[in-house]
Amino acid sequence: MSDKLKEIIVSVTNRCNLRCRMCQIPQMHNNEEMRTEQLKALIKDSAKLYPESIVFSGGEPLLRGDLFELITLANQCKINTCLTSNGTLLNDDIAKKLASCGIGVVNISIEGPEDIHDSLRGKGSFAKAVNALECLSRHKIEDDYCYNCMPARIIKFYLMLMDLTHKFWRDNG
Repeated sequence: MSDKLKEIIVSVTNRCNLRCRMCQIPQMHNNEEMRTEQLKALIKDSAKLYPESIVFSGGEPLLRGDLFELITLANQCKINTCLTSNGTLLNDDIAKKLASCGIGVVNISIEGPEDIHDSLRGKGSFAKAVNALECLSRHKIEDDYCYNCMPARIIKFYLMLMDLTHKFWRDNG
């Protein structure tokens, strides 16, 4: 067993440009974020633990204007960097910036085939996620996609349960 810390996951924002059916972040109504200087201090302190990597997650981390600066700092501290994103904001310009600041890996969530993905994350989000993977590939950034492999009828049952849960919350506060 290694004494080295594997990874540190930092949720840099609760803001998100999507309203995914399975996510509770939008219902938290807490958009308070750590300031840039606080996150920089966290990264520098984390480096003292010698983690293999730091994962920037959220919400949608690409909504933070200082994200590239934070990734650059983590790399300067000799920490491998990873970004978890829904992919909808990731275009060629963003991929180029991610490459230039040294991002190691970008994870893009894919929930299933296009109809299932879009039913969970919003119409058109599947095509944008696929485009994000293509942009990352063009800029030679290691990409990964997180895919929930579930038979379609389980997913449909899951969607029905989520609808019932949301209705229950709405009707019963």
